[in-house]
Amino acid sequence: MGGKASIMMILGFNLIFMIAGYNYSRMTMGAIDNEIEYIDQNIAHNIAVSGANMAANRIFLSKTWTTGYNNTPLFGGTLTVVVVNSGLNKIVTATGTYKSKTNVVRIELKPSYYSKFGNFYETMSALPATGDTFNGPFHVNGTMTTYGTPVFNGKATSKLALSLQGSPKDPKFYGGYESGIDIPLDFDTTGMRHAAANNGKILSDTTNTGKDINVELVLTRMPQSPGGTPETTD
Repeated sequence: MGGKASIMMILGFNLIFMIAGYNYSRMTMGAIDNEIEYIDQNIAHNIAVSGANMAANRIFLSKTWTTGYNNTPLFGGTLTVVVVNSGLNKIVTATGTYKSKTNVVRIELKPSYYSKFGNFYETMSALPATGDTFNGPFHVNGTMTTYGTPVFNGKATSKLALSLQGSPKDPKFYGGYESGIDIPLDFDTTGMRHAAANNGKILSDTTNTGKDINVELVLTRMPQSPGGTPETTD
C-alpha cells in the first residue's frame, strides 16, 4: 500500500510541475510576443511621423506641393502620405506600415503671418541698444547686432550670426535666441483673396482696361448715452 501511495504522490507532483512549467512557458512566450508587437507598432509609428516631417519639409520648400508619397519603402516598412488643401491650410495624413502594424499621423499646417512679429527686418539699420525693450517675436534676415544690454521679451531669431557690440556685451533674451532661421519677405496676397471670396467683397475690372477703383471708408459713430459717453452694444 505504501508503494502505491508513493507512486501516486510522484505522479501527482510530476503533473503539478508539468502544468506549472506549461503556464510559465506560455507566460514567457506571451511576454515575448507582446514585446515584438510593441516594437513593430513603434516602428510603424516612427515611419508615419517621419513621413509627416518629410511632407512638411517639402511644403516648406514649395507651398503648392501636394504630391505626397505612395507605398514608399522606409525603415523596412512602407509609407503613404496624402496632402489635401483645406482653404489656406494643408491637411497631411501619413500612414506608416510595418509588418502587420499600421499607424496614422495627421497634422494640419497653417500659414504664418508677419503680423505676429513685434519687429521684422531684412537688414538692421539701427541697433537694439541699452535701454531698449522689445516685446513679441523679433527677427532679422541678416546678422543680429546688439549694443550693450537691450531686452528681448519674445523669441529673437536671425538668419546669420549674433554680433555683440558695446560694453557690456550682454543682451537679455528672455524668450530665447536662435540663428540660422531664414524667413523670406514675400508679399503673398493669397490670404486676402481667400478672405474676400469668403464673406468679403471682390472688385474686378471685367473690361480689362485698367480702370481705377475708388473705395470710400465711412466712419460710423457709436450712439451716445445720456451721460455723454459712448454706449457699448453686444
